[in-house]
Amino acid sequence: MATYLPTASLSPVYTFVQFTSGGGVSGLQTALNGLPGVTSGTVQVFADAQVATNALVVFNDQQVFSVPLNNWVGFNQGTWAQYTAAKMAGGANSTFTAFP
Repeated sequence: MATYLPTASLSPVYTFVQFTSGGGVSGLQTALNGLPGVTSGTVQVFADAQVATNALVVFNDQQVFSVPLNNWVGFNQGTWAQYTAAKMAGGANSTFTAFP
C-alpha cells in the first residue's frame, strides 16, 4: 500500500495498491481489503478469464472491473479508480505523485 497526492493540487492524500505478478490475485485481494474505506464492503478478486494477465475485482457483488498487471488500484472518497504506473510516477504528465 502506498499513499499519493494528486499532482495538480497536492491534496488530499489517496491510497493505492499495485497489482503485480509476484502478489497475484490473492495478494491483490488482501491488499484491496486493507485499503481505507473498503471495510464497508466485500472485495473478491479472481483471474480474469478474458485477459490472462488481468485480475477481476468484484466489490459488494455489484461493481466489477478488470485490472491489468502493474496497474495501481485505489478506493478513495468512496470511488474505485485505477491508473497505469506512468500516471503514478509524479511529474508533469502524471496524475499522482508519491507521498512519503
